[in-house]
Amino acid sequence: ITIIITENKPSKTEYENLSITFKPKIICLNERDGDATLQKIKQQLANGEPINELELVYLPMYGSNQGTTMYEFLESAIQLTPQISDNAQITKKLQILLLFLTLRTADTSKIKKILEDNMTITNDHPVVQALLEIGNDRGRAEGIAEGRAEGENKGRAEGIVLGEKNKKNETLSIMKDLIKKGFTLEEATDYLANNT
Repeated sequence: ITIIITENKPSKTEYENLSITFKPKIICLNERDGDATLQKIKQQLANGEPINELELVYLPMYGSNQGTTMYEFLESAIQLTPQISDNAQITKKLQILLLFLTLRTADTSKIKKILEDNMTITNDHPVVQALLEIGNDRGRAEGIAEGRAEGENKGRAEGIVLGEKNKKNETLSIMKDLIKKGFTLEEATDYLANNT
C-alpha cells in the first residue's frame, strides 16, 4: 500500500493502464479539522494520556472551520511540546519537525517571530538556523521572481510609453521636413496619414 500525505487534494487519485492499477491511499491534511484535533490533544495532555505525536507535528497543515491560521496552529503546537515529555531532546525534536514541515510554505519572518516568542530551542541552534536559511532562500527566490515579473511589466509599460513618444517625435520631425519642402499643414497631415 502506498500512502501519500498531502496538503492539497490531488486532481488524480489513481493511475491505470493495461497491466496495473495504482491506487494509493491519499491523506489530505487540509481536510482534517485542526481545531478539533488541537482540542483533543490539549484534553489528552490535561488528562495525562499519551498523544499521537504525528498529529501534533502535522497540525499546522490541517484545515480550520474557525479560521485558525497555519501560524496559530504552529504556535499552539510548539507551546504544547514541553508537556509531551520530560525529555528535552524529544521536545526539541518535535519542535524542529514542526518547523521543518511548516517552513516549506511559510513566511520566514512570521516563523522567526514564533521562534522568538515560544521555542525552547534558541534561534542559534544549528538545525533551526539551517531550516531558517532554507526558508530565507525560498523567500529570496520568490522575491526575485516577483521582482523580475514586476520589472518586466513596468519595463513593458515604460517601453510602450517611450515608443509612443518616439513615434510622436518622429512624426513631428517628418511634419517639419514636409512643411520646409513647401507642403501646407493639411497636405503634410494627409501625406503622413497615407504613408506611415
